[in-house]
Amino acid sequence: MLDFEKIAELRILEAIGRGEFDDLPGKGRPLDLDDDTLIPADMRLAFRILKNAGYVPEEVTLRCQISDLQSVTMDPPDESEKRRSLKRLDFLRAELAAKRGHESVSDMNMEYRRKLVHKMSTKIPLGN
Repeated sequence: MLDFEKIAELRILEAIGRGEFDDLPGKGRPLDLDDDTLIPADMRLAFRILKNAGYVPEEVTLRCQISDLQSVTMDPPDESEKRRSLKRLDFLRAELAAKRGHESVSDMNMEYRRKLVHKMSTKIPLGN
């Protein structure tokens, strides 16, 4: 587990232990995935049309493919399949980094990691 994942998991477990998630609105009910109140009003219709047409942003598709390949590389059927999967995984990560305007995957990961570790290290009480 990576450093920021450990920090996040620890903070979540601490909050659960203190009961900070016990009285959240909507507890026990499914999420309303059609709630578009946070989308700017002038974009809602366009987003709704894209969603109804089954459009999925390319970044989401890439992230799903990356996740699937990561699973394959954990328990590959054979060594050649693992090598192919790792090559494909590197390619998809580079493509995702390029689409997000980063020079490389490591640039993207380091920037994200730095921001996340900083955010998770800052103790902000939940529920305030």
